[in-house]
Amino acid sequence: TAPARDRPLPAVGPPHPQSRCTMAPMKRPAAASSAPAAKRPAAAQKDPVPAKVAQVGEAMAGAEGFPEGVVAMLVGALPCSLALLKDERHATQEEVIKMAKQVLDSVTQKKEVIVEKSRAELAEVQGVQAAKDTAVEDAKATVAAKAEAADTAKDALQEAAGQQAAAQAALNDATSEQHHGDSSYNDAATQKVALEEALDSSFAQIKAGTCQNLKSTVESLLKFATQRGFEPQLLLSAEPALSKAASERGNFDVLVLDQFEAQLMGQIAPLAEQLSTMEGGKAERQAKVHECKTGLEGAEVTLTERKAALSAALEAEKEAKVALNAAEAEAKAHKPELKAATAESNEAAVDLAEAKAAVEVFLELESRVPFVEPVVEPVVEEAAPMEEELVAEEAAPAAAA
Repeated sequence: TAPARDRPLPAVGPPHPQSRCTMAPMKRPAAASSAPAAKRPAAAQKDPVPAKVAQVGEAMAGAEGFPEGVVAMLVGALPCSLALLKDERHATQEEVIKMAKQVLDSVTQKKEVIVEKSRAELAEVQGVQAAKDTAVEDAKATVAAKAEAADTAKDALQEAAGQQAAAQAALNDATSEQHHGDSSYNDAATQKVALEEALDSSFAQIKAGTCQNLKSTVESLLKFATQRGFEPQLLLSAEPALSKAASERGNFDVLVLDQFEAQLMGQIAPLAEQLSTMEGGKAERQAKVHECKTGLEGAEVTLTERKAALSAALEAEKEAKVALNAAEAEAKAHKPELKAATAESNEAAVDLAEAKAAVEVFLELESRVPFVEPVVEPVVEEAAPMEEELVAEEAAPAAAA
C-alpha cells in the first residue's frame, strides 16, 4: 500500500444539503424518556469539541504533498463533519473525514522522518564534540606528563651535582631497588606466561579435540590448575570433561570446560593489569640506575647533560600547554553547533508529539457517539407509622402490667 501522502485525494463534490454546521437533535433511548432527567450543574460546561477540531486543523495546516487549496478546504470543512456525531454524518462528510485523515497521516509521517534526520545529525555533532572533548583530556594528560618529566629532570640535575662517593652510593641503592622491583615484575610475568601457555596450548588442544597425549596433558593441566588454586568442585568436574573426546561431550561437559577456561582467563587478566601497572616502575628503576652510572662518570659531564635535559623538558611542557589551549578553544567553538543541533532535535520531537496528539484527538472525534444520560431510579421512602399505632404500642406494656 502506498504511503498516505502518495495517494491522490479524491475530488470533493458540492456540499450535501445536510452538511451545514447545525446539529440535529440528539436521539435518546426509549428507556431514558420515562425516567426523571439527571440533574446537571447550574453553570454551563464549555463544549470541548470546537477546540479539538481546531487542534486537528492546526496539525493539517501546511501539509506538504497536497494542493494548498484542498488542504484549506478540508480544514474548513472539519467543523461541519468531524465535529458531528458519527451517526449524524452523511456520505460526503465521511469522505471529508477520510481525506483529512490521509493528510494528517502524511503530516505525521513527514515529522517522523524529520525527527529521525535531526536525531542522526545530533548524534553526528555529539560525536564530533565528544572527540574534541577527548582531545582536550588527552592534551591535559600530556601537560601533566611533561610537567612531571620536567620535575624529574630538575631532580636529576640536583642529584648529578653530588660528589662521586654520593653518586656511587646512589648507584648501589638504585641497583638494589631495581633488583627487588624487577623480581616482582618477573614473577608476575612468569605466572602470566604459564597461564597463557596452559590456556592457548594445553587447554585449547583438549577443547578442540586435537591433543595427541590426552591423558598426560589432562593430568598436567589439572595439576597446574590445582597449584593455581582452582575451585575443588570444578577440578572434580573438569577431569572427566577434559578426558572426553570432543564428540563425546555433553552440555554439562561443555559448561564445565567454559568455566575452566573462565578460571584461566580470570587469573590472566589481573596479572596483565599488574604488569601494565608495573611497567612504569620498571622503566623508572632502569632510568635511575642509568642516571647514577652517568653520575659516576663525572660530575661536570652529568651536570651538563642534566641541564640540557631540563631545558628540553621545560620546552616540551610549554609546547604541551600551547596544544592544550588550542584543543580547549576548538572544543568551545564547536559547542554552539551542538546546542543548535540539540534544540533542532528537541523541536522536531515536540512537533511530532503534537502531530500524534492531533491524530489521537482525530480518532476520538471520528468515533464519537451520542451521550446517553443515565437512568436514575426513584427512591421509595418507607411510610411513617400512624399516630394511633404509636399510641397502641405505648399502651400495650401498661395493660400487661
